[in-house]
Amino acid sequence: MLADTLMQFGTQNAHAYLVFGDREQNQKELEEYFTRMGIDTDQNPDVFFFSKKQFGIPEVRKITSIVSMTNAKMDTKYVTISTDAMTVEAQNALLKTIEEPASRTIFFILLPTGGYVLETVTSRVQVITSNRQHQHEALVTSFLSSTFLERMELLDVFYKEGEEAKKTELEKGKISGFLKELEAGLVALVVSKKIDRMVYEDYADVTKYILDRSANSKQILEYVAMRIPVIK
Repeated sequence: MLADTLMQFGTQNAHAYLVFGDREQNQKELEEYFTRMGIDTDQNPDVFFFSKKQFGIPEVRKITSIVSMTNAKMDTKYVTISTDAMTVEAQNALLKTIEEPASRTIFFILLPTGGYVLETVTSRVQVITSNRQHQHEALVTSFLSSTFLERMELLDVFYKEGEEAKKTELEKGKISGFLKELEAGLVALVVSKKIDRMVYEDYADVTKYILDRSANSKQILEYVAMRIPVIK
């Protein structure tokens, strides 16, 4: 459990924690941790929680503003960010706030397993992998053994119904998790020599842009579906 892990680590040993796993479950366990630590989160002016499907620059600005304020009740602020995906721009902007907070602050960043995170971020935080580590395992297996057209049908799960009940919007957070798990599968295929290493390198080069603000998720998915050979 996340609460047990944090109790073992002790939050005085790190200023930021990146937690991969089921966001809803990890939020509950984080609340349990606060309870164990005797931290009252109910209307506490030094405890903040942000939840959004995609986290961008506007959200980082809000957090930076909050961190810049003097602590009202406790010696330490606690800021929790729960999101399916954090844009590359947001990660870079948040990194500065995490490294040089204007007040004593501990950050908890909750992401689904497999979400893309910059190495510059992971190298500066304590990374914890919690529950539900392979959310897209079945989809990855089916995807690899399917034809291009079959793959495009499988990827319909990432489309969100728009106002006119048409599939018009792709959910980047879920896509990034799927692509990260698919990447692990490709690595295994390279090791077993079932696919050429160039296929994996090409895949990694293209998919790393999935969380860029201007990235076209549909085009990236179509390219991946076309580029990876069918694995039987």
